[in-house]
Amino acid sequence: MTDKVQYYIEQGLPELKDLEQKKIFSKLECKAIMKKRTEFEQALARRIAKKTDFLRYVEYEMNLEALRKKRVKRLNIMGKPTVSDWAGQRRIFFILDRATRKFHGDIALWVQYINYARSQKSNKVINRAFASALQMHPTCPQLWILAAQHQFEENGDVTAGRTFMQRGLRLNKDSEDMWVEYAKLEMVYIAKLYARRRILGIDEQEEETKQEESEDDEDGNIKLPTIIAAEMDDGTPKDKNLLSEVEVKALTNAANNPALSGAIPLSITKSAFSALPKSTSLPTRLWELFESFKQLPEVRQQLCQMVEDYLRTQFPNTPKALFFLLVLPTKTLEHGAVDPAFPAALREVLKGFSATLVAARPRAELYDLFLAYLHEYLSLPVLETNLEKLLSAFFAKTVKDAEKEGELGAKGYAVWVRRLLAKERNAEAGQVLERAVRKWGESRDLEEARELL
Repeated sequence: MTDKVQYYIEQGLPELKDLEQKKIFSKLECKAIMKKRTEFEQALARRIAKKTDFLRYVEYEMNLEALRKKRVKRLNIMGKPTVSDWAGQRRIFFILDRATRKFHGDIALWVQYINYARSQKSNKVINRAFASALQMHPTCPQLWILAAQHQFEENGDVTAGRTFMQRGLRLNKDSEDMWVEYAKLEMVYIAKLYARRRILGIDEQEEETKQEESEDDEDGNIKLPTIIAAEMDDGTPKDKNLLSEVEVKALTNAANNPALSGAIPLSITKSAFSALPKSTSLPTRLWELFESFKQLPEVRQQLCQMVEDYLRTQFPNTPKALFFLLVLPTKTLEHGAVDPAFPAALREVLKGFSATLVAARPRAELYDLFLAYLHEYLSLPVLETNLEKLLSAFFAKTVKDAEKEGELGAKGYAVWVRRLLAKERNAEAGQVLERAVRKWGESRDLEEARELL
């Protein structure tokens, strides 16, 4: 046993002694714990330590700490906290810290360290881990996002969350994930502000104020709101659950308040489009994010419309953008295929396909996307019989037109094979697959389709 290993083991002796005195673990169990820790420490002290050694050590200590807590609860041990109450968690942090120092280039290890610290609500360790991780990996979007989420979601500090996002974006302008998560942070913040307005009754008060301002009394004088004595304190009316003036201003006047009107996520979206002008996935991801905030109808509509206009103007011939815009009527349905408005929305999509196909370049990509879209709905068990017949006929016509024009890609052929197999037309599916291989050779999509035969 090296001096370093012996030192680390001796550091845990007071904890084991305390556990034995409290009768949480027996003397034999404490000896077994010390033996196991010695084995782990010797593995870490090797010239070439392995990441798995650290992870096994951490897993053992986590299980041991969980067992200790269960026994404390079962034995109903009360009283002033002693060394064994906090030594286990501290040891886990220490092992993870040593692991990240040894394998500082391993992002997954840093994330595991941070997530465990967050689960234990240890802000001091979290802040230290984030500082070290971001210093070593400033171009890792995942770490910046985690830091911002921690500040906003757990500390309730939207300003600090924005700061992490903005600093991260300076170094990672081409990260779609960071732009989307930044927009999400602001949307969640707006949703929280509106929820607080409802709780405080600010929406109702603003509506009442508008009505009072529009009403005149019988003498033609404007009616003024009444303030009772209990609401007065040194001549100042009390309201909004004693909110500060700054808080009141942040929550009132939604139409003129950028924090409530969606101006901030709108600005983020514009900056994102400027940073990644060639990306079609970024606008679609942002649209799906904004659409998910059903509780913010006006803000959602404004932002979604902005994204749709951007796709139309910047990608007038791009298949992915055209396909996304084409299927919007079914994307906006709250209950999908079981929504009462689904049949009408689906017919609108089918009606617009021909015009969309004319604009698409290359057309093969749009064909592939649209056939996959039709196959997805045809695979649903809840689809009505009439709609199933309509979609089946449209699918058959579309796939044959695409093949005739020479615009059917490998993915389109693979979808066609799956559709035929779903209808138990195996022989025809095999023939289609042969034609696909002759045209495109072996591809991953076709190989997966072949496995289904």
